[in-house]
Amino acid sequence: MQHSSAYRQESASLLDSRLAKLARLSYEKACVLPEMKSEVVSVCGLKSSLVVYRQNTSPSEAMVVVRVERQGFMGVFYTPIERGAVIARNGTVRQATEAELVATLA
Repeated sequence: MQHSSAYRQESASLLDSRLAKLARLSYEKACVLPEMKSEVVSVCGLKSSLVVYRQNTSPSEAMVVVRVERQGFMGVFYTPIERGAVIARNGTVRQATEAELVATLA
């Protein structure tokens, strides 16, 4: 099932805000984030989960992914909306690629 336009917009705003905060972390601080942390949020009045994932993708990079997902009828999850950033040891930050984001689903 697809999300409504308003739901997608509010989710995107929430994701961008949270990811902006996480992208300001140093590599060292990003590396010690929990591998996964979830919290319940309201998006357009609908109970949703905001999940932050962290992967140390190499000895010099850590990726943080923020995802909003909503559980539907009989426990089925709707397609998540997500954003990610890769934080390098040298201080550079870049947007995670689509392939990197897909890999977090595996």
